[in-house]
Amino acid sequence: MARFDPSPPSRADVAIRLLYTVVALFALEICKMLVFVAVIVQYVLLLVTGRHSEPLRRFANSVSFYAYRCLRYAGLCENPKPFPFSPLPDNPEKMVDTIRFGK
Repeated sequence: MARFDPSPPSRADVAIRLLYTVVALFALEICKMLVFVAVIVQYVLLLVTGRHSEPLRRFANSVSFYAYRCLRYAGLCENPKPFPFSPLPDNPEKMVDTIRFGK
C-alpha cells in the first residue's frame, strides 16, 4: 500500500512540480513523433527487404521506455524527474526475441 507524506505540499512545491511535468509532457510528444517515424521506417524496411532493423528496434524500445517514465512522473506515480533533469534510463524493458505477424 502506498505511503503518503502526512504534511501537504506547499503551493510553491506544487508549482515547481507542475513546471517539470509540462517539460516531461513536451518530451513525451517528441517521443511520440520519434516512435512514429521509427515505426514507419521499420515497416518500410520489412516490406522492402523482408528484415527488420535491430538497432531501430532498440532505439524504439529505449524511446518508449523513456516516454513511459515521463507519463509516470506526470501522473504522480513516481518522484524521480525524467531526463533532462536526471540521467537517461539505461535499463529499458526486454524486447521479445521473435517477432510474430498474423496469428
